[in-house]
Amino acid sequence: MTSPFESRGQDADELLRIEALTVDFVSRAATQRALFDVSIGLRRGEILGLIGESGAGKSLLGNAVMGLMPRNARITSGRVVLNGRPISILPAKELHRLRGKELAMIFQDPQTSLNPLLTIGNQLIETIRTHTTQSHKQARAQAIDLLAEVGIAEPTVRMDAYPHEFSGGQRQRIVIALALCVEPQVIIADEPTTALDVSVQAQILRLLKQLCATRHTAILLITHDMGVIAQAADRVGVLYAGRLVEFNAVDRILLSPQHPYTAALMASIPSIVRRPQRLSQIDGTMPRLGAQFTGCAFAPRCAFVSSACDSIPALLAGEGGGGGGVACWHPRSAHAETPPAASSSPSPLTHDALSNLDDEERAYLSSLAT
Repeated sequence: MTSPFESRGQDADELLRIEALTVDFVSRAATQRALFDVSIGLRRGEILGLIGESGAGKSLLGNAVMGLMPRNARITSGRVVLNGRPISILPAKELHRLRGKELAMIFQDPQTSLNPLLTIGNQLIETIRTHTTQSHKQARAQAIDLLAEVGIAEPTVRMDAYPHEFSGGQRQRIVIALALCVEPQVIIADEPTTALDVSVQAQILRLLKQLCATRHTAILLITHDMGVIAQAADRVGVLYAGRLVEFNAVDRILLSPQHPYTAALMASIPSIVRRPQRLSQIDGTMPRLGAQFTGCAFAPRCAFVSSACDSIPALLAGEGGGGGGVACWHPRSAHAETPPAASSSPSPLTHDALSNLDDEERAYLSSLAT
């Protein structure tokens, strides 16, 4: 499958490039494909959001970049390029040296990312000294500075505390400090706010945006939460059943989604102005891993399905420009004036699903995206 992102070459500001990446799970019984020809690029100083429901392949894509896939997972085609250097073909030892130094990952649950038997200071110092030639004293001073940078009060004192002595939000800040120990160029943030309450979530997102602005770090933000995407991301990729189905700037994804699946995700967000009789939902389920289909994987759930959908659409450049694209035979722009017949129940799958948003709601979404 040809993608507009494959043919345009590497952007001068592009740090990380995923090119036509395909990942299979291999067992004695069968080989099951989990990612299909995914191509995407991450620029210096930006937050690239990756959205999709559970099982879409978001975390697997992040783990493939880091070289942390399950033992039975294989990259069968495509590659991952960091600063012009292919890293998906590196031996395990070389890739291990890259992790932490040039690539870092923030996992969903900070409590499982930290060693409960070691103080926070010991874990930070060990990470710094593993990747640098600093002395223990220099590493300790840097660790204190990092804790202060991520908003831990009294960092000199808290260096000697254990993970269980911190709140959930503080532990997530410490994990971010660990990721920043040797100033990696790219950070993969896998659901970094899922276990946090709303106020702490907002603080973590502000911290991530601040890191992009001050350190020019590139962040791949993996989430299923459109609110997180709206607040933090610059550009957005939408994954469905292991395929990239839409890619664009965050404001265009929020206010003018082109793929029926993206429009359905947006339509399922409850209104902040009025109370509908019932909430919109996406009927049906995503195909299970290993499911056999020859056409568009979203076709069984789509209101605009046609015979053309029996073949898989390529990710074609969208009307919005700026490197955006949509993998759909019937993008929203092509059918804006020809919605399907009315149904007795509200459906989020129609291309004009967002037309019910009033001016106040659109202004609110625009404010989040800027």
